[in-house]
This record gives sequence, C-alpha cells and structure tokens, in this order.
Amino acid sequence: MTGAKNHKELIVWQVADELRMKVYQLTAGPPASRDFKFCDQLRDAVGGIPSNIAEGFRRKSSIDCARFITYAFTGMDETEERLADGVKRGHWTKEELAVTNRLLRRLTKGLTNFQAYLLSEEGIERWRVLYEIRLHRRARRIRPNPPNL
Repeated sequence: MTGAKNHKELIVWQVADELRMKVYQLTAGPPASRDFKFCDQLRDAVGGIPSNIAEGFRRKSSIDCARFITYAFTGMDETEERLADGVKRGHWTKEELAVTNRLLRRLTKGLTNFQAYLLSEEGIERWRVLYEIRLHRRARRIRPNPPNL
C-alpha cells in the first residue's frame, strides 16, 4: 500500500502553494504593497491554506485531518474575499486575478474531494494504515545507533 510520504506530495497542497506564491506576487508591488495591513491580512489568509493541509496530514485520524481541511477552506474563502476587495481598492484588476481565480476553483474541487475521501469508510481505514506506516518509518529514522564496542 502506498500513499503520500509527506504533505508536499498531496496535489491539494501543491495547488494551495501555487496560489500562495501567486498572491505573494500580487502583493509584492505597488499599489498593493503600500497597503500594509491589507497585504498582511491577505498573506496570512493564503498562507493558512497550505499550512492547515500540512498540519492535518500529520494527524492520527482521517477525521482529524478533515477538520484541518475545513480550516483550509476557511482560509481559502478569506483569500477569495480579500482578493475581490483588492479589486475594489484598485490594487489590481479582475483580469489580473484570472490565474488566482482558476487556482481557487481547482483548490475548491480538490479540497472538497479530499475531505469527502477522508470522511469515507475507505478513507478512514486507509488513513489508519498509512498513519501506522508513517509512525514505523519515523521510529526507524530516530532510533539511536548502538555504540561501537
């Protein structure tokens, strides 16, 4: 049985990271970069998406992971709202958000499917098995070497 060895192998994390980098690009230059509080809030929101996916990945149960996917959804919704607010503030145009909007649609679908899987009977059982495998791998990596006598 194989599965993702770390959160960066999850496609939903990769899309969330791509969205994060695009938002960082949007907020790097003027006029947005001069609106410090706005940029900080937008960067915090978008940064929370991949962070919550990563945190959920290490959870013992798929149900607990699904809870962190809900948090990722929250960050995604806040990001979408703040991006629209950036248009109203004149920081960028709707056209400049074409890539971020495409990423938001992909992420919505990906998170929805991932969360549904995590809450399914199959997902719950598979997550349990994969969690045990990850624990075993981790235990082998941190086992101290016996001293040479």
